[in-house]
Amino acid sequence: MSRNKTQGGLQNSQTEIGEWCQGQMRAVTGRSKGRRVDLMQFLVAGLRRHLRGERQQNPSKLKTCKNNPQLGESRVVSACCLNLGAALVEAGDPESGLDYLNKAQPGPKSQRLPDLQFNLALAHNALGQRQKASEHFLQAAQLYSSQGNSSEEGHCCWEMSRCHALEQEHSLAVSGYLRAADSYRVANMCHSAAVALKEAATHMVQSDSSPTEVTTVLTDCLSLANSGTDQSILGELYLSVGVVFCQVRSFHEAVQCFQKALNSASQLQQRPLLAKVLLNLGAALNAVGEYKAALEYHRLAAKLYVHCSGPAPFTWEMQNHLRGNADKANERLSTTSMEEESEQ
Repeated sequence: MSRNKTQGGLQNSQTEIGEWCQGQMRAVTGRSKGRRVDLMQFLVAGLRRHLRGERQQNPSKLKTCKNNPQLGESRVVSACCLNLGAALVEAGDPESGLDYLNKAQPGPKSQRLPDLQFNLALAHNALGQRQKASEHFLQAAQLYSSQGNSSEEGHCCWEMSRCHALEQEHSLAVSGYLRAADSYRVANMCHSAAVALKEAATHMVQSDSSPTEVTTVLTDCLSLANSGTDQSILGELYLSVGVVFCQVRSFHEAVQCFQKALNSASQLQQRPLLAKVLLNLGAALNAVGEYKAALEYHRLAAKLYVHCSGPAPFTWEMQNHLRGNADKANERLSTTSMEEESEQ
């Protein structure tokens, strides 16, 4: 979900600078490796040309700068540094990008600019400095919240949570994902909210939350997911939610999720997804004592995996026990059959 943001100061003038900068970024990154140009020189030279043309052709746009030249030049430099820094981070040079971002708005004022804080977070994250990154993401989230920008607040909380997750800080990750879900819900981004809740539940399991707490979050997630209609994303979501239900041993709820995932995967004819769903559905049915159905789903999954390249991407703890489950199912079916015959 990460994407760089450019500064919108000086209204139209700076907006065009940001758009121009992003356009040039696409042009540069689209070149073949054998024809690379120096990104920094390219952007700086282009920005200078753009600003010279702006002053010559649209002097009214820079009225504020003319009334206060020092302020105007400072704003232009800040905008250029922010856009260039964001472009360098996006191009894979976070160290140089961070240098420019730090020059974009020195002093206390930088703490009040959400776009700058977001890009600083991206730069630190790219450098592996996740603690600093999470701090900047949190600062950006708070600033976006104060502006009433719930969607951007959600994105920041999502990225912050990913930083915590990579550092194995599961409790902090849970808090971040729950806040992201709340923000997305306010922004009417139901699918994003549902995915955030699913991620929160996943890390709740790893942070030793109670099964009841996890189930409550998953139920909330499903209430949002059920309002969706895009089968291409619902299948994966229902599968993931079912896996978490299995982890807290709520197998009946897991079966329901896997059945919904099966419906989505079947409509789309996605063999890899369908195979994963069938395998997990079989495991969940086995756990609730539906041995015959479980064995049948395992067999179907095995047939599909033959047609899928690479190893079977099992997604639940049963991944190492598929054969054992099948043997147990056969044994239980045989025992049941023998008992029925003896009764007759």
